[in-house]
Amino acid sequence: MKCISGNGRSGNGNGSGSGGCLFPRLSAELPGGWVNRVFFEKGETLFEQGEAVAGCYLLCHGWVKEFYRTPGGEKRVLRLAGPEEALALEGVLLERSWHETAAQAYTDVCVVFLRREGVRELLRKADWAAFFGERLAQATEALRLTHQRSATSVRARLAALLLELDRQGLLNELPLTNEELGELIGCTPVAVSQNLCRLKRVGALERRRKTLTVLDPQTLASQAVD
Repeated sequence: MKCISGNGRSGNGNGSGSGGCLFPRLSAELPGGWVNRVFFEKGETLFEQGEAVAGCYLLCHGWVKEFYRTPGGEKRVLRLAGPEEALALEGVLLERSWHETAAQAYTDVCVVFLRREGVRELLRKADWAAFFGERLAQATEALRLTHQRSATSVRARLAALLLELDRQGLLNELPLTNEELGELIGCTPVAVSQNLCRLKRVGALERRRKTLTVLDPQTLASQAVD
């Protein structure tokens, strides 16, 4: 993790910089210490389930995996959050003391960390209140879809995930292994392999090495429902 509290650029070479980042605007409106730009390398943890909620994370660059652990220790992925989305915002707005989920960098990530005090201050302004409302709606919808899909077959969950990644242009950016795909939809790598073969047989996609390409979005969409 690399924290940048000024307007300088990180030297990690991941191209995050300040392009598309809210940090310059937020740092101009809030006191020092309430907002920081932070870089996480792939695999680093943003926050753990059960940790105290100190603020929220506004994503500028990269992708973050949000998940929770069941009482039995099973890890269940809720969503992949990307640029312009927010993490832990609900916990801040609802004044929760502890994180109910965890978050891990799925790629190299640049985020703006905004402390509780900063969120409270910004909520006094109509444009920022609308901004946070939109981000909360995004997160709520993503979680709703995840829970809705959890009752469907592995084939349907896999097809829905691939459709979403293709829509976001991420199939090439995130060359996912069968293990990673399985983690995202809650099944074994073997089940992923079997269902990828089925999707290829119906002409929905092809796989070369680690790269998946959607050949027929309509056919893939038809496989996303049971």
